[in-house]
Amino acid sequence: MVDGITLIFSGLICIFLQRTEWHKNYIEEHNFTDSEEIWVFIRNVMGVCLIFIGVLICIITLIN
Repeated sequence: MVDGITLIFSGLICIFLQRTEWHKNYIEEHNFTDSEEIWVFIRNVMGVCLIFIGVLICIITLIN
């Protein structure tokens, strides 16, 4: 159960970290704007996958 919750929180961090103000400032300061468009998509996909796997682990743990 703890593993599933950890994966869910990791997925939420992957999705919402890129929306924080200090992350946006860091990207603009270091001129990563070109590659950032690709990384945003990859982070969103990873976040959704982590959340999905975490929910599955929680459900399987509750059933057993």
